[in-house]
Amino acid sequence: GGPQALGVYNAIYSVPHGQGKRLVVSGTSYLQLVSFTDKGPEARGLLAFSQSSEKASAHASDQTKAFAAKQLAVIPFTEAQIKADPAYREVVISERDKGAVVSQP
Repeated sequence: GGPQALGVYNAIYSVPHGQGKRLVVSGTSYLQLVSFTDKGPEARGLLAFSQSSEKASAHASDQTKAFAAKQLAVIPFTEAQIKADPAYREVVISERDKGAVVSQP
């Protein structure tokens, strides 16, 4: 983020919304902070407006609350960190992969 006078337009705009509260109405949705350490880059981030716009979803305000509490998630950077994710899967795509060709009707 930074000031618009420097050509940076990365801000979150909010309005008063009750006693001591604010309602975010527009602005940056993805936040990432990167520290360059002796061990390499360390990144943290989140989606400021959360992962879902469905009010009934468990993810409707999860990351907004984390943002307010200054609790950004660790973002994997190295190949080992990425592959350590239990949901990790690798998909290889090739121009010569006939399965990747989409035929038109």
